Amino acid sequence: MMQNKLLSSPSTDALSNMEEFSIEDLPEVNWEPYQEAGVLTPLEKQRMEDINIHNHEVKDIISTILNTGVNEYIQLFIKLLYNIHQNETLTNILYLIEVLFTENLNILKQFHDIIDLNNNNPYTPFLMLLNKNDLFILEKVYSCLSKLFELDADRENRSNLFTSQEEIEALKKIQSSSLVGGNSLVGQGLGNSLGANVSAVAVGNKKGSGNNSGLVGNEMETCLEAISNQLNTSGDDVRKARMCLKALMKLLKRNDCRGLYFKARGIPPLINLLRIHRNNIQILYEVSFCLWLLTFHENVVTFFQNEYLVPRLHDVLKNSQKEKVIRIILFTFKNLMKHSKFITSMINVSVPKTLINLQKRSFEDKDITEDVNNLANALETHIEEISSFDEYRQEVLSGHLEWTPVHSSEKFWKENLDNFETNNFYILKELIKLLDDETNVDNLAIACHDVGEFVRYHNRGKRIVTDLGGKARIIQLMEHPNDEVKKHALQCCQKIMIKNWEFIK
Repeated sequence: MMQNKLLSSPSTDALSNMEEFSIEDLPEVNWEPYQEAGVLTPLEKQRMEDINIHNHEVKDIISTILNTGVNEYIQLFIKLLYNIHQNETLTNILYLIEVLFTENLNILKQFHDIIDLNNNNPYTPFLMLLNKNDLFILEKVYSCLSKLFELDADRENRSNLFTSQEEIEALKKIQSSSLVGGNSLVGQGLGNSLGANVSAVAVGNKKGSGNNSGLVGNEMETCLEAISNQLNTSGDDVRKARMCLKALMKLLKRNDCRGLYFKARGIPPLINLLRIHRNNIQILYEVSFCLWLLTFHENVVTFFQNEYLVPRLHDVLKNSQKEKVIRIILFTFKNLMKHSKFITSMINVSVPKTLINLQKRSFEDKDITEDVNNLANALETHIEEISSFDEYRQEVLSGHLEWTPVHSSEKFWKENLDNFETNNFYILKELIKLLDDETNVDNLAIACHDVGEFVRYHNRGKRIVTDLGGKARIIQLMEHPNDEVKKHALQCCQKIMIKNWEFIK
């Protein structure tokens, strides 16, 4: 049920700048002028006064609507949305409609199935308000639209709400998990359907859910384009970002919405939120949830053509202490394991190393430990496959080294010594050249490490590195101001100068 004691101020400007507000501070509407202007009939005016949210409990308002007739009130709401332009009045109407949608599934279903007097579908009255600049109004519009679109799914005409049994089970697991206990799911916009029964919703969608099931394509595209545009301009505005994310967490449960959101160019700004709001746990969770839903689409590789997805999610994973954030990213990586491109990316950014650290942690939700172990084992089977000399060669020639598993793989160094000798030690020379760039401390540290590994395993490694000028440069780097560079330069020198280095490692 709604909470009647929240904080805000009376004006819609203030409402638009507050995360929460009070019913007492919600603008109260005098319906008399609307009757005098011919917008409302006397009966319609009386009906709106009968459900004044300032004077009646929500359960009493719902009872009044059910007794009077749901369709009569729905037609009245649609009429008001079309004909009212004052923000204060719209604020009141939209707040009431969202409460009714949230508290009574029957009212939501009947609104979804209605065809208004102008043969417009139920989405149009809300879509007309997307040009409003008032954040409170936009929040309620997105919320109402996402509830309607979530309900509308017909397997025969479009994609169903959930694309696979795997997805249904995963959503159930998240719902029941202690990670997102309390009000997490409802508060973040996953809605009543998930909280009530995920499977029931999925079964319902197979049967179809209303008279207007084939009318939503353009309307849904318009809504998703608006959300994408809002995210593009949200900057570090937490309120605007969460307004969009709450809606997306509902909409992207629909497979057809995933494709339309990609078409609306909404994925780059979504991923970018992981960088902008790196310290906001709630936004990190909500963004990760949306990205997870997108990974169920059959065109996921096309969705994430650039290389940003895995590195950004990995950055969140290795720095997060919140179990719900860790869990949803593990789910996302599990889905991405179906595609070799993402497996390579995960290994290249050292996801296996992060999983090793997570295996040392104790989680309240024991399923996380199992998920970590499963992903670690799955990645381990692929490390040897992609830890080839060709991959290493490409990394060195790119001029950008990263701590990928190949650098610390004893098997790699032992098996590829002959490859280092190719073309008169060409790759080794290129590796030593990277030691000259003082500005890239990662390159310096990793190159020192790799030169040391070459010396360690090649029977003529010390002489070769010395002749190529590597030894002199590494001795200089022992005085480097960066501690990581200094450490690896020292270790490399030890490998060059001491015969049995491994015994003093």
